[in-house]
Amino acid sequence: MAEEVERLRTLAPERDFRFDLERGLPAGDAVSDRVAQIVVNLVGNAIKYSSGGGPIAITTARAGNAARLDIADEGISIPAEVLPTVFDHYRRVERGAARAVRGSGLGLSIVRQLAHLHRGQAWDDSEEGAGSVFHVTLPLAVPE
Repeated sequence: MAEEVERLRTLAPERDFRFDLERGLPAGDAVSDRVAQIVVNLVGNAIKYSSGGGPIAITTARAGNAARLDIADEGISIPAEVLPTVFDHYRRVERGAARAVRGSGLGLSIVRQLAHLHRGQAWDDSEEGAGSVFHVTLPLAVPE
């Protein structure tokens, strides 16, 4: 994950990336390139939709038998009426400052599909006017 974040950091060197990464999380069943795609999509969205230069927080932690990834920004928040469908294919927020952001509307859909592929979950706890917070959980490997 660190490689993907560093690559994205070079695209937005002015951004304040804040990390709180739990060490020693087992890899679980997740295929690393697919997990990397989840990180790239979520951090990429945080960069695109928070052009004001506010911080982007990236947190990993154990959540029971899963690893949890949280990506938070202080940018354009997602309106409450859009939250239930924000992970749908081609779904884009077409209101306010979000209209000026280019994209296909597939990034979050891919995040959720990859999370489900690994028996995990993806969701958004954004509060309108307070930025966005995306969460992903992926099951951890069970020690043999």
